[in-house]
Amino acid sequence: MINAEIYYRMYRFWVKIFAISFAVGVVSGITLEFEFGANLARFSQFVANVFAPLMPILSFP
Repeated sequence: MINAEIYYRMYRFWVKIFAISFAVGVVSGITLEFEFGANLARFSQFVANVFAPLMPILSFP
């Protein structure tokens, strides 16, 4: 039973790390999409053929 407790504690530790990493990725991905759309509208139109296929990939960390 001692080993099960150690594995459970390791599991809880890594779940917190991955959850934080996922949340930061979602927030930064949403922010980048709004930046490209709102602040850099002319730039976004110029490079749309490059950024459009990459945006869904960048949204998922």
